Amino acid sequence: MTLSDIDDDGLCELIVGTDDYSIRFYKDEKDLSEISENNKIVLLQPLGNPRFVYCLENGTMGVYNKLDRLWKKKVKIFYFNFNLK
Repeated sequence: MTLSDIDDDGLCELIVGTDDYSIRFYKDEKDLSEISENNKIVLLQPLGNPRFVYCLENGTMGVYNKLDRLWKKKVKIFYFNFNLK
């Protein structure tokens, strides 16, 4: 999960990566939009409104500007699951 102002209204929206390969956007408990990916989302990080970076479990990473993908590339990265219990 992360926060970013994807609709340029001055308020941050909640961005959530789901286990069913989607990135969902919420504002005031309302589902604004959804982007489908081809693998599990493991990282979402704001880059400055309205951009954010995402990483998938298969090593793909990319950048979105609002709901538009600017860049996507499969990279050799290692994903560490920091499950703190």
